[in-house]
Amino acid sequence: MKFQSRLVSGGSRALAILGSIIKVIEFDAEELDVDKVTLSFNNPSLHPIDLLLNSSDVEVLVSGASWLEERELELEGLGVLIHIRSSSALSHGLRLRTVYEILPRIVINLDSGILRKLSYTTTRSGVEFIALYMGDGSLVLLEGDRYKVSIPTIEVLAAVHTHPEGSCGFSRADVRSAVYALTDLALFEAVVTPTCAFYIARIGFLDESDFERLLNIEGDITTPMELATVKFEKLWLDNFNGYRMVPY
Repeated sequence: MKFQSRLVSGGSRALAILGSIIKVIEFDAEELDVDKVTLSFNNPSLHPIDLLLNSSDVEVLVSGASWLEERELELEGLGVLIHIRSSSALSHGLRLRTVYEILPRIVINLDSGILRKLSYTTTRSGVEFIALYMGDGSLVLLEGDRYKVSIPTIEVLAAVHTHPEGSCGFSRADVRSAVYALTDLALFEAVVTPTCAFYIARIGFLDESDFERLLNIEGDITTPMELATVKFEKLWLDNFNGYRMVPY
């Protein structure tokens, strides 16, 4: 029987909260200027990561999104209530572009202990694993096959799969899979080895020219690259086991 597990991690919690806010901003937005929209959180005295990990009541003011309606979201599995309000005032908070860009780093760093442990197994045995980050805040871990793992056709906020040491990059098949996931509004996809993570994140809505370019790309992608609406980045991992796991 193949390994499978469902839990809540620091990364899955942070991503569910930020992902929920992004989804509300994107809803009904025909065009999205990621440089004009800004976010300000209700408790500036807390570091944003501490707010995401420890607060049960998150309030965010969004400026630069005239289409936005006030919303209140409850992530029942996390015990978190999110208040999203539109503001006409200029904000000195985070640009939406920055939120899209830093999300993968936050998640991978918080869950590096989990992801590196799985990638060590991949390095030893060749069996790959995939971590699916769900909208309810849960993290689903699934075992694949030797040097292959298939992503289930379900809606996720992000997906990370393991590669053996020395293969910190996207194969052509990985790129195609990631492009379709980003088109379906996943926020990022990544591969992780024991020492390195490599990810593709969308910055706003994936545009048609980036979609076509990535589908037609030849060979692997192993170095950072930035297009109009997507960004490839590499993140070196150390021995930091910065994840917080809570019962689901």
